[in-house]
Amino acid sequence: MEIAYILGTILSGAAAVLAWLAKIYWSKEYISAKDEIIKAKEAQIEQLKSQVQHYKDLTPMKIREYFESMKEQLEEYNDSLQRKLENTKDQLEKKNEELKKLEQYDQEKASTIANIKDEKEKLEEQVSELETDLEKLRINEEEFNTIKIPKIDTSAFANAAKVINESMNESLGRQLAQISNSMEYLKGITPKLPLETDEEKKMALWFLNKFEDPANSVPYESKEGGYQYKGNEPYNAREVLSEKFQDVDQEVIESVVDYLEGISLEWVKKDRFQ
Repeated sequence: MEIAYILGTILSGAAAVLAWLAKIYWSKEYISAKDEIIKAKEAQIEQLKSQVQHYKDLTPMKIREYFESMKEQLEEYNDSLQRKLENTKDQLEKKNEELKKLEQYDQEKASTIANIKDEKEKLEEQVSELETDLEKLRINEEEFNTIKIPKIDTSAFANAAKVINESMNESLGRQLAQISNSMEYLKGITPKLPLETDEEKKMALWFLNKFEDPANSVPYESKEGGYQYKGNEPYNAREVLSEKFQDVDQEVIESVVDYLEGISLEWVKKDRFQ
């Protein structure tokens, strides 16, 4: 009887220990699962923050620029298809003329006629495909032109616009002063350079006497990538001044470079065509 009582007590204690261990195990599992859920929620929060920032940056000006860019690309593609269509039609007409001439010959030219007919069929298929593509493009262009840019409340950008306008006015003021100095120099008048020392002014005048803004003399082709430079052009003001005035302190050169880069970041020689 006592043995049974002892065994029952031992088994009861063991059961209690096992229950306690199971509780600890499942508590750890719960904590681990909770941590994973928290990590997933944090990742979702970061993703939502990124999306919110993207929508904040999506200003009406950027939306308009995007649509104008797409419209320009569609127009260019339309022109390209139109040129291909006209060229293909010209070729088809030539083949038709050749076919009419060859049809007057006897059966010895049958193989040649067959080849030209095959070419004609291929060209007709190309014309059909190009016309289909052109029609689709016209439909897309009409749909594009009917797209209305949604009205966006710009009141939230009022403070930012004010700061940007003030910054632009200050920057434009400096640029206008620099352009005015450049124009005086081109007219033969010694400009009032915003430089502190005579040495800096001397270096700037030497440079402006040798180099000019590419906008003054270099052809500009947007389809070809911009200004059509040749040789070692364009030149960098810092490199030119550092090579010419090797004994001058670098801080003096940097001061002159800052002034010149306010006029243009790229330069060409004035005697580039000589």
